Amino acid sequence: MAAAHRRLAGTRPKLLTIIVPRHPERGPAIAAELTRTGLAVARRSAGEAIEEATQIYLADSMGELGLFYRLAPVTLVAGSYRWQGHNPIEPAQLGAAVLSGPQVGSFQAIYDRMIAAGAALIVEEGKLGAAVDQLLADGGAAGERARAFAGREAAGIKQRILLALEPVVGLRGDAAA
Repeated sequence: MAAAHRRLAGTRPKLLTIIVPRHPERGPAIAAELTRTGLAVARRSAGEAIEEATQIYLADSMGELGLFYRLAPVTLVAGSYRWQGHNPIEPAQLGAAVLSGPQVGSFQAIYDRMIAAGAALIVEEGKLGAAVDQLLADGGAAGERARAFAGREAAGIKQRILLALEPVVGLRGDAAA
């Protein structure tokens, strides 16, 4: 993330990168590592404000991921470079363009559909900065494709749930609507 931010900051000097660690208790260690690389970091859990010089906002808090998805035009659904990734639907629903590393694990089918719809990109770690730059330059089109994809995915979910439950509870999909 630090390398991608540095690459983009040369042409986007007001760039703010928001990092939301899966484990907020790692906030102090992550902030220290980023600061050692020369980046100006503000931590949400420490009540630090975003200032003109802030380059990285470390959102090391709980229950606010949706807020940051709404604020960010481009989202890296992380964990996908060294582990097995996470669900891309939430950032897509909130209009963020979705990037992921190659390790998507059990979300492979969703990513395959999203990629086919132009709603997500799988990006090698060393090419992250270029991919973010491309999506920031597209005027929000990728985020709108992601939002549209998520809407289509959700459209039939109630009916699919009712059909799956029918053998168990004896509901008819059309009668329970």
